[in-house]
Amino acid sequence: MKVYVYIDYENMGKLESLPPIDGKYFVFIGAEQKSIPTSLVLSQNDNTIEWQRISGTGKNALDFHIAYFLAKHDSEKEVMHYILSKDQGFDPLIHFVNQTKGGEECVKRIVTLEDISNDSSTCCNNSKRTDDESFKEKRDIVLKNLKKIKSKPKSEDALKKHIQTLSGSDKWSEEIVSDIVEDLYRQRFISKGSNNRLSYSIK
Repeated sequence: MKVYVYIDYENMGKLESLPPIDGKYFVFIGAEQKSIPTSLVLSQNDNTIEWQRISGTGKNALDFHIAYFLAKHDSEKEVMHYILSKDQGFDPLIHFVNQTKGGEECVKRIVTLEDISNDSSTCCNNSKRTDDESFKEKRDIVLKNLKKIKSKPKSEDALKKHIQTLSGSDKWSEEIVSDIVEDLYRQRFISKGSNNRLSYSIK
């Protein structure tokens, strides 16, 4: 089965490389995006990357372009579609598309390239640390704290710094902190809007 990945580069940022896939990457770049890492440009030297620079700067302009390309390729058979973005605004569209196909999950939003799998039955909510009890404990500490505090971090970097302070003398590694943030995205506890400000859904 082929894999199509639609990358919201404006939302993701700091993407350094793209692993080989049996399919194609569609990288959407905002009109005001000034530079792209050389490693990203050189990560694929064949025709598996299609670059799309958005000419307009209107609100959600890039999101609509991704929706158009998804619709454009939706009729192709045996293709798994992934939208790489931390923006939850795509979720209602993804739900609608999957419902029109009888509930078959053929479109998924992911927040890391590690979530991509050629097996369409693999849920993108699976995390490499999901079964790690130590990781769960750390994540739950973060969730409990975020539920309690009123003034929550407004950016991803601020959230990572906040999580690091919760580790105390344990000094959690940057990798663990990043994995916690990614898991919060996957579990829909946090989302990032078009202005890159975080919103929280923690009860």
